[in-house]
Amino acid sequence: MANHFAWVAIYRNRDAVTHTQHYFPEDVDPVIFIEALVDCMCAENNVVFNVAKGILHDLIKAVFVLCGNKDVASPLKVFETLAIMFVHACYQREWSRKRAGVDGILIITRQLSLRWVRKYEILFIRALIFVLKDLPPEVDVTVREVAADALASLIRYCHSPPGTVPEQWPEWPGRFKDAKGM
Repeated sequence: MANHFAWVAIYRNRDAVTHTQHYFPEDVDPVIFIEALVDCMCAENNVVFNVAKGILHDLIKAVFVLCGNKDVASPLKVFETLAIMFVHACYQREWSRKRAGVDGILIITRQLSLRWVRKYEILFIRALIFVLKDLPPEVDVTVREVAADALASLIRYCHSPPGTVPEQWPEWPGRFKDAKGM
């Protein structure tokens, strides 16, 4: 199913760029699929959450395969829609929505091109800091840890020396690691 919506998203994006008109039934809108996927990631049930994460990975992989590489695929509207929805989820009241937003941001920033990630960097940083500040202490600690790790990973990815890979990135000083306890 993810492959089908990857095709539709790419084809619709091509139509928007070339200003051509092709017939698509309204019920084949990839945004509806993306909204449903994000809603499934917001589920408190871990099985549903993990399946939705797997489908997100499949969708991203399918778009990359169809476009050839991540530099060509990253500017597609489907990724902008995902970014906006995941950031929005970080500002919701329920912790499960925050978890979905954090995990979604982490997934797309690790897989998309550096140029695209830098375009949304400030938006992502604000959302992740909000999650770190807003989560009450009684909420599962892993959400806070994943948010802190996502924030560190995002900053490292956007501001690491050219030509380095994530395994070569230095560890952050102790104060940044203390951000988990905000």
